Amino acid sequence: MRRFPVIAMAVVVVAGLGAQCLRSQTVGSGYAIPPVEVVDDTGKVVGQFLGFGRATTVGGVAEILLRVGGLAVPMQVMRDRLFTEMFLVFTTTDCTGTAYIADPDATPDLTSMLGIAYAMGPGDQLYRSKAGAVPASQPIQSTWVQPPPFFGPPGGPPSCEASVMSQTVVEAESLLNLGALFDPPYTVQ
Repeated sequence: MRRFPVIAMAVVVVAGLGAQCLRSQTVGSGYAIPPVEVVDDTGKVVGQFLGFGRATTVGGVAEILLRVGGLAVPMQVMRDRLFTEMFLVFTTTDCTGTAYIADPDATPDLTSMLGIAYAMGPGDQLYRSKAGAVPASQPIQSTWVQPPPFFGPPGGPPSCEASVMSQTVVEAESLLNLGALFDPPYTVQ
């Protein structure tokens, strides 16, 4: 089976040949097309490939569905990292203490829109919104930044950045360490 780097696959989407592959489909004379998956360096399946998200200055971003203990977690992946669209924020200045999930557009009612929100945190830790957590405004002092493609210099590692603002957030809890489960680079196959 051929393996393609995640970034190289962005060319396919630009050419207008992108696919949404959620399950095996039968085409033409009955040939089954298996689902497309993203795998890590060891060949372990990371998630089901859903398509490509926004193009960036550093390559394509693959949208995947990661299955974790009966949950379906929407994630994004580049060749060297897994990340989420949501931000993990803190009321401390050093990204420690109680973690909260904030929407990039500061959507005031994010739990009712998404059901469960997910965000990446320090140490490749995946967080989710706590069950029953109610969105509330909090005085945010720091944000866990996941560059690229959205913030920071291309190729820079995730880091804690000072952020002084009041934002509508929902309390988060640690779900699992993705760094302990998967080894980059990631490829589509």
